[in-house]
Amino acid sequence: MKIAIPSDNGRNISAHFGRCSCFIIYTVEAGSIRSREVRKNAHCPHHAGECPKMAKTKDSAFIARIQESATSGIRDCDLLIGRYVNPTLRATLKKLNIACLGVDEEDGDEAVAKHIQGTLADKSSCFPCETLHCRSSCLGA
Repeated sequence: MKIAIPSDNGRNISAHFGRCSCFIIYTVEAGSIRSREVRKNAHCPHHAGECPKMAKTKDSAFIARIQESATSGIRDCDLLIGRYVNPTLRATLKKLNIACLGVDEEDGDEAVAKHIQGTLADKSSCFPCETLHCRSSCLGA
């Protein structure tokens, strides 16, 4: 199983998937971490000057293009663990067969260890975008 974590620095769990600078990719086999890799997020729409909040139109084609770009670096993963993943992105991940957990953890290694132990709780419904200093859902979802 491969687990992706959006991160700002290769250690923490980014507060917002759409703004992360990298992904921490864990390969988990037989109940333990076999490898840990940090991949640069070369397709972040916020870094490319295409911030969805600032777009004049947010039609389905625009959203699909942003989601396609934003998920390109984690397509080989089975699970994404993040602090906030908006509903539109969750739907895209589901189409890609990537499960998603919303957590309040800040450390990527600790979150994956808890997931392996079965003690990591999905708190997706507890984290509206506003609590993470975003002030609005980037894709209007």
